[in-house]
Amino acid sequence: MKGVSIVTANTNKVPISEKLVDNEKFFKEKIGVGTSFDLGVRKIHVLNREVHIYYCTGLCDTQFLIELLKQIVRINDNERQTAQAKQIIENRLVHQQVSTVNNLDEAVDRLLSGLIIILIEGESTGFIVDVRSYPGRQPEEPDTEKVVRGARDGYVENIIINTALTRRRIRDERLRFEILQVGERSKTDICIAYIKDVADPGLVELVKKELQQINIDGLT
Repeated sequence: MKGVSIVTANTNKVPISEKLVDNEKFFKEKIGVGTSFDLGVRKIHVLNREVHIYYCTGLCDTQFLIELLKQIVRINDNERQTAQAKQIIENRLVHQQVSTVNNLDEAVDRLLSGLIIILIEGESTGFIVDVRSYPGRQPEEPDTEKVVRGARDGYVENIIINTALTRRRIRDERLRFEILQVGERSKTDICIAYIKDVADPGLVELVKKELQQINIDGLT
């Protein structure tokens, strides 16, 4: 397929398992899929094969992701050759920046950079689709926090943009974003960001507990 390149695996890397449950366990333990609210996985069935699509909200093109899901789901209406599920899915990936990968460590690095990872049950290789889309408005440096050196980005009102901006600066696989809601009426989203194995787990739990005990109508 034109536009498809190959990403070779290092012998020290963890290979992609043909069992999706094993791959999902790796993603959960390695980068916190299921813990960090901005890391997600969409599970669908194509030609009697389970397919997992991993993505990072805020760093990928959401509209393209939706269209990609539609294209893959439509395969069930037009194809019957279950043995060739991988090739059929590959042919539906019309985006030019498509590569294959056969180790999970490489997949994690690409995922944290905003690329989409597609894994298929029974296959030891997966697809990586480059649909990176960073925040449209460049957050400016706050006037009250000017610095001489270093990053000059400032957070904005949108929590998705803020977490995406943080991931661009800190691509640590141990970075976690947990989201809570505060306010009986406003249901304001609050994100707790920390680096696993660096932050004290007890302190993280204490902060979450204290936030959950806030009794207020609205938080603005």
